[in-house]
Amino acid sequence: MPDAALDPTRLAKLRKIGGEELVSALIDSFLAEAPARRATLEGADPDAMAQVAHTLVAGAGQLGAAPLALQARALEEAFRGQDPAAATRLAPQLLITYDEALAALRRFRETA
Repeated sequence: MPDAALDPTRLAKLRKIGGEELVSALIDSFLAEAPARRATLEGADPDAMAQVAHTLVAGAGQLGAAPLALQARALEEAFRGQDPAAATRLAPQLLITYDEALAALRRFRETA
């Protein structure tokens, strides 16, 4: 059954480009950085939160975690547009989606 949080075809493309070593390194790096990024997203510094959201757009997109990338982009745009009400509304859902993407990447890593 496919995982809605993760598109394995994106990871397959990365594997074609750089082999299993590249895919493993990218996933491991993304997972290792997650606790600090998550803590920032739970914080109160809008600039730091916007930067983490920006970073997640690229990293999640690269790994095929499209729902996370889309929500991170929306949060980044809310911060950049100085729309604190939207940011407050979007941040909790982003954290849930982030956790789902992390779990999907861990599962993929374990089965790959």
